[in-house]
Amino acid sequence: MRAAAVPNLKAASRAELDSKCDTCCFGNGVYIAQDTLRTISVNGFMEDLCTVPDVKIITAAIAHDDPEAWQTYILFYHHALCIPTMQRHLLNPNQMRANDVIVNETPLVLLPYDLRNKHSHSIVATTELHEELHIPLQLEGATSFFTTRMPTRAEVEDTDNQECTHVHMTPTSGWDPHDTTMANHEASLRAAMNNEDSCARRRIMQAVTTEIENEQRLTREVKATQREAKGTPTMCRPTKPMHRATKPRSTPQATQISRIRRQQENSLCIDIAFILCGGAISYRCKTQSITATSSTEAEFLAAVATAKHA
Repeated sequence: MRAAAVPNLKAASRAELDSKCDTCCFGNGVYIAQDTLRTISVNGFMEDLCTVPDVKIITAAIAHDDPEAWQTYILFYHHALCIPTMQRHLLNPNQMRANDVIVNETPLVLLPYDLRNKHSHSIVATTELHEELHIPLQLEGATSFFTTRMPTRAEVEDTDNQECTHVHMTPTSGWDPHDTTMANHEASLRAAMNNEDSCARRRIMQAVTTEIENEQRLTREVKATQREAKGTPTMCRPTKPMHRATKPRSTPQATQISRIRRQQENSLCIDIAFILCGGAISYRCKTQSITATSSTEAEFLAAVATAKHA
């Protein structure tokens, strides 16, 4: 059933995005393309606001003139509400998205520079001719909107798209804002994403842990190889000189060299290594300048040198 257009008091109107409005609502300046003969009571967003009874459920038609393409588009909103006393139209983004219409309501000024493009802060839909409709949104305060007007009867009935192009903005199959199917799917998708994130974090932590363990094992192997090549660091006792069968002829120079050698042999050779988490963090090897007269004295001297090095 077709009905007459709602009286238009102004040449132009505006359609605003309103996510709080769970169904698209149209006021003054809308063309009722079809009246479903069904009504509903509409409540305000606050309990103190009065209820509007007997609100018609219609297929609304509004016109959008594209000044760049010099093209007129007739936008059809199925299963919409008609409240003639409203001076503007309120569009629910999710009802349009249910018909594969892209609604990017984030203003350009709130987008990072690298995310701004032609379709930012816009409505993008597909026409009956399978062409792209691009409606750039304007901003007034914090409200996104675009300018519309009431179409003529000829424009609405131009089903061949000769003078204008028709675009269906909401599904024709029906719209129930209280249906829990969408909410259940949303919860399931969120749970799946969280599970994927948890698995990804576990895989990353396992990979990092394995890499750290491999590095520590490799470090221990390298240190062990170095110790085997140099000998295990330890406090060495003076090596006893070998006794010769025959004593060489003694000269003043030979006597001096022999005395120096005995002092070196009786001197303490100290190797000091500090190991942390399986790896050496400090290493020192030197001959003590003080001559020890016994192994006990040598051990005390080594302990003192180690404490000073620490």
